[in-house]
Amino acid sequence: MFSDCTLKNRKTSASYRILTCFLLFVSYTAFRVPAQSRIPHLSEDAVITLLTCDPGEYIYSIFGHSAIRIFDPDNRMDRVYNYGTFDFDEPGFVWKFTRGKLNYKLSVNLWRYFLEEYQYDQRSVYSNEILLTLDEKQILFENLEVNCLPENQYYKYDFFFDNCATRIRDIMDRSIPAIRWQDSSVTLDSSFRDLIDIYLLNSPWADFGIDLGIGLPADAIATHWQITFLPDFLQSEMMAASIDGRPGNLMGPTKTLYAAPVLQAENPLPLPSFLAWGIFVLVAGITFAGIRMKKKFRLFDKIFFGIVGLLGWFILFLWLGTDHIATANNLNLLWANPVLLPLPFLNSKSKMKRTAAMAFKITGSIALLCVIAWAFLPQDLHEACLPLAMAVGIRTLAAGWVRF
Repeated sequence: MFSDCTLKNRKTSASYRILTCFLLFVSYTAFRVPAQSRIPHLSEDAVITLLTCDPGEYIYSIFGHSAIRIFDPDNRMDRVYNYGTFDFDEPGFVWKFTRGKLNYKLSVNLWRYFLEEYQYDQRSVYSNEILLTLDEKQILFENLEVNCLPENQYYKYDFFFDNCATRIRDIMDRSIPAIRWQDSSVTLDSSFRDLIDIYLLNSPWADFGIDLGIGLPADAIATHWQITFLPDFLQSEMMAASIDGRPGNLMGPTKTLYAAPVLQAENPLPLPSFLAWGIFVLVAGITFAGIRMKKKFRLFDKIFFGIVGLLGWFILFLWLGTDHIATANNLNLLWANPVLLPLPFLNSKSKMKRTAAMAFKITGSIALLCVIAWAFLPQDLHEACLPLAMAVGIRTLAAGWVRF
């Protein structure tokens, strides 16, 4: 038989359990409230602006940046929504970036921290107010907040079609269906490759490397809608846009929030084209000297064809082994043929000499046909590739036809 004290303790324990369950239920219900109901209402003084940042010195920042700022003094809010965030410390960062599988995300930062970062990097920051009604501002704000949820904030980055600028374009279009953009079906006079070349004038080696890696998709002519992958062009397209039934444009005039000092551009030497022509002269000289002296420069062939063949394998990997849309169908493989990598080694074996010679003849013929048809190729190959293709053609045909 239990004592009164024991019964009282049991009743008290049961009461605590009931109270605990009730509190857990209330907490769970509170956290299950839809995200929109937890988002504050913007005040009449709220201002939403498009931020456009100048290019930086590093390759990932060389094309500039876009973000959205929401300032609401009544709600003590001054934050920046940034779709261009990634983590350098993510496991396998380089491998994921190379294969086009790196996750970017929408992050939210305080405005002062965002500005300090660009001041530190000495990159100018510009602002355009997005002229919306309070209801439209609230819809855009709520959609940005929903995008910030852990299940929504990550996306697979694509340079031309899904990046920090196109994400802003898309959420604007989705939030404010009445926006009237410039005719998205109208093509311009520039391809994707032409557009990025504008930003690479002072970075010749970056221009050369990018032209080696991207293929035919980059030579498609861009439309008004598509050029917004570049922050500067997103700014210009949004300035030209308007809202149906409303006078004026979508955005106000441009204001400079931070003007970075103008730095003197440095052109590294030697330039890719200069070096490429030097390689052509070297290859041509060795080839004709070898024919006259009846001598094969086997070590040179192993080094030269090894480098060109490795480049070909890398280009092929970017095409077939990654998710990058722009690296498909790359015509640089016409001269940087992956087959060239093992050929010098096969050519030194008596049983494989005939096979290697035939392979040299075929690859050399393809390289020289590429040179002959250079002006008519659908892909705009970098000018430095012309002497390299000539060098490959001369050396491979010599290796395939000359017998000593």
